[in-house]
Amino acid sequence: MARVNTYVQDKLASSLGYVPNMDVSGANLAGKIGQDSGQLASAAMTLAVQKEKDVKAKRDRLENINNTLTAYERSTEAETKMWEMIDKNKEKYITDPKSGMEVIREEGGALIRQYIDDAKSNPAVAEKMAGILTNSFRGKLSEVNSWATAQDTANAKVKIENTVNQLYTQAAGTNDFSRVLEMINAFVPEFDGNGNPIKEMDFNNLINFTYGAKGPEYIEKIKSGLAESYVLGALDRGEYNTVKEILNAGTFDKYMDPETKHKYHNMANSLIKAEERQERMDNMMSIFDIKQNAVIKASNGEYKISDAIADNKKIEALGGKPTTMITNLGVQGEKKIAKQEYEVKRQNAIKTITEEFGKITKKGKIDPELQLKDIIEFQNLIEANKAYLTNAEYKSYMTKVNEPKVKRIRKMGKNIIGMPHGEMAGKDTYSKSYLAIYNFAEKAYAGKDNRFNAINNMITDYVKYAEQLENKQGRELTQQQAQNLCNKVIADQRRRTNPSLNNIPESGRIMKDKNGRTVKMYPNGRYEILK
Repeated sequence: MARVNTYVQDKLASSLGYVPNMDVSGANLAGKIGQDSGQLASAAMTLAVQKEKDVKAKRDRLENINNTLTAYERSTEAETKMWEMIDKNKEKYITDPKSGMEVIREEGGALIRQYIDDAKSNPAVAEKMAGILTNSFRGKLSEVNSWATAQDTANAKVKIENTVNQLYTQAAGTNDFSRVLEMINAFVPEFDGNGNPIKEMDFNNLINFTYGAKGPEYIEKIKSGLAESYVLGALDRGEYNTVKEILNAGTFDKYMDPETKHKYHNMANSLIKAEERQERMDNMMSIFDIKQNAVIKASNGEYKISDAIADNKKIEALGGKPTTMITNLGVQGEKKIAKQEYEVKRQNAIKTITEEFGKITKKGKIDPELQLKDIIEFQNLIEANKAYLTNAEYKSYMTKVNEPKVKRIRKMGKNIIGMPHGEMAGKDTYSKSYLAIYNFAEKAYAGKDNRFNAINNMITDYVKYAEQLENKQGRELTQQQAQNLCNKVIADQRRRTNPSLNNIPESGRIMKDKNGRTVKMYPNGRYEILK
């Protein structure tokens, strides 16, 4: 059943005729509301305070997390640099780990202080970094200390091995057997009555300390090494019989196993036998070296026949037989040298000819105003260097000078009124001979090419013979000498083109000329027309 509240009940009773009481429902309601509002405000205040505490706690926690992450971030960066510093100094101080540790300690401390100082603006971060980096560096120093100990041990082993290798060298280099025994005995430890080593710093004690349990084994290895080094050194010096005596006496039996001793014994026997053949082997190697050097020199163009003769004599003195291979290399070397020299001379000749040709030409042709003697001088230059020109080059130059030369010789003749003309006519001893040579060729040879070739041959011979005679007598030719020389080159040309004119007796020989006339030829080129 539905319930009716007090306020409604009172209203109903009044309507039913009851004497109404004082209406205090509004005041009661107001009092009730006031009471509830105070409780509500108090509850809200309590909730707000708790909320603020929760927010602050969360904010403090986030701040702590960020500070911690920042500390780890910066510390990780510092540790990266710290490892780089440690690795660098390990490499730098590999032979002096103690100094390396000091440097690492100082530089690591400085690095930590630097990073903590940089973080002082946030004390919480700086404090966390100090803890992180200090603990981290402590661990790294422990690792560095282990490295230093290991490196000191490794360095000590290297120094020991270097010292031992020097001892091996000494043992191999001495021929004093007693000295080697002293070196071996130096590795025998001495102890007092209590079993303690007499000399703490003896080398073998240092080895035992460095190598630990393997020290005694290493010392025995050193003793064996000294014994073997002495044997190898003695064999290398040719003291084969001494080695046999020591091995047979059993002196090294404590330091060599039977197999090793047998090996060196056989080696000594083999070398004793080989010593008898050593000189022959050395001679064979010397002969080989001579031949090898000859091949190398010949390939470089530095070997001559005279070198081949000398080398064959050396081979013979060494008990070998002279070889045609050496001789052939000498011939090849001479050819290569000659070829090299020829190439140099050819280049020089071409350079000279090109320069001189440029002086006597205009636009690639012989200068029309050039004197005959200049053309002939250039022709003589071509003839002097003919050996360094190809046939095509020689013919090319001669073709360029022949026609201009012949034209100038022709100008030496007389004109229709009998007067000489041309700048060369009658001005030197050679001019009459040149003209005589030209006139002979005009009469004796048909065809321009034949005449030019004949003139060229005769002028070349004439100039060559004339220069030889002038150099010999130290003065210019006389007119008679020039005439005689002219007759000679004409006669030579006759015989060159007509072999039947060779071996003509002094009394002359009757022959037919090209026109069918009977003539009498003389060896100097003179002829008489008989009919």
